[in-house]
Amino acid sequence: MSFELPLQYLFLFLFVSARVSGLVLIAPGFGAGTVPMRVRALFILALSLLIAPLQAVDSLATPTNLGQLVWLMGNEIGVGVLLGTGINMIFSAAQLAGQIIGFMSGMQAADIYNPSLGASVPLMAQMLDMMMVAIFVAIGGHQMAIGALIDTFQSMPVTQVHWEAGSTLVVVEILSSAFVLGIKIAAPVVVTMLTSLLVLGLIGRALPQMNLQQIGFSLNGLVALFVLAMSLGGGLIWFEDELFHTLDHLRDRIVGHLAQI
Repeated sequence: MSFELPLQYLFLFLFVSARVSGLVLIAPGFGAGTVPMRVRALFILALSLLIAPLQAVDSLATPTNLGQLVWLMGNEIGVGVLLGTGINMIFSAAQLAGQIIGFMSGMQAADIYNPSLGASVPLMAQMLDMMMVAIFVAIGGHQMAIGALIDTFQSMPVTQVHWEAGSTLVVVEILSSAFVLGIKIAAPVVVTMLTSLLVLGLIGRALPQMNLQQIGFSLNGLVALFVLAMSLGGGLIWFEDELFHTLDHLRDRIVGHLAQI
């Protein structure tokens, strides 16, 4: 009895799982530290079982030694990681905006542990990050991310990954777009805080007997929260537009670059 065919399907499922795990363990929502590892492993298994039967076994490059197996597995994981990293970089705009708002309003000392990053971040950054994750799920961003992953299997069959230098430039472009998005989200609060500091400075000149340090700290926090509440709707709309643009960019550029031989 020959075991060649079952072995090929075993390798097929293994490589599909590697590419899926690269996305699930990195992309926002899927790879959050608050999601138990067992749940993520079950999701990887279920998604791989759905995708693997749709792949052709004829084009599968069966490894003959451990070195080839590691190389092919690394390529498959790299595709998923590249997609997940590109999406995750958009969420760095929330961290940047929160850092700026916390610094300008004097609330940067109020840090909170972020399980997704594994580090303490300002409270404003954590709040914006949670809002963006909620928007990401509400607009179906997780479905679009999975759709982009499935597109990679259509343009790049399993074990047929070919890397090009231009594909990594897409990540740099996405990172620059995320930086601009973070500045845009924090801009209304920054302008208001600069105006508030200027007004407090003039009051301090006119009434030097007032304790402006204590008053200004509370006032800046309230003003920052008010301005953020008024402008956050526009910031989330910018985030949604940038997310759609990023997903299309990843699908058209990364998948296209990697598919070229």
